[in-house]
Amino acid sequence: MSSKTLPYAAEAEQEITYLEAKYTAEKEDGSASVDTQFLYAWGLIRSKYQDDKTLGITLLRGHYRLGQYQEARKSISELLNDEPKNQQALSLEKLIENKASQGGVAAAAAGILFAVLRNRARE
Repeated sequence: MSSKTLPYAAEAEQEITYLEAKYTAEKEDGSASVDTQFLYAWGLIRSKYQDDKTLGITLLRGHYRLGQYQEARKSISELLNDEPKNQQALSLEKLIENKASQGGVAAAAAGILFAVLRNRARE
């Protein structure tokens, strides 16, 4: 399975074991990729078991908590393409968008402050 191709929902149960092994191996090596984590979370979310679904959402929240808003946004967007009414995903998407926009405002303010201080130093 390519990292850009998601398995069909019917195949997701069979993929979980493979994805879990791949994710675990990469995590132990300290190199768990965003794609691997997302695919594992995607498989878990489509599981028939509630515990698997909860773990899948938890993995997606990990990007958010680490401040990896671009990765979190990508993962949630992919999930919402498949499940547009998933309330946990919609809630997490709002949190991500709020944090990402706050970060953008803070970066812009820091840029303006830097420019002002640099201009004053030249005077």
